[in-house]
Amino acid sequence: MPDSLVAVVHMAAILPSGANDDIERARKNTILDKNIFSFCKNRNIPVFYGSTCNLYDDTSETPKNEISKVCASTPYLKSKLY
Repeated sequence: MPDSLVAVVHMAAILPSGANDDIERARKNTILDKNIFSFCKNRNIPVFYGSTCNLYDDTSETPKNEISKVCASTPYLKSKLY
């Protein structure tokens, strides 16, 4: 790991392939996210967290932003709410 690491851009995820896998993939995503956030916190490294636009409700409002209404309807989407 380079000493000059100044930030982490985290956009990784385990994507759901079907409803049967959704709960397990949500659990794995939560572990992945916590590991990355913990690593960065312990080293005072800022994290830029990119998630999915599927978190937002299905309205015609575009573009979405930080104050747009969120509608996390599945375990996977709920795991992306940080």
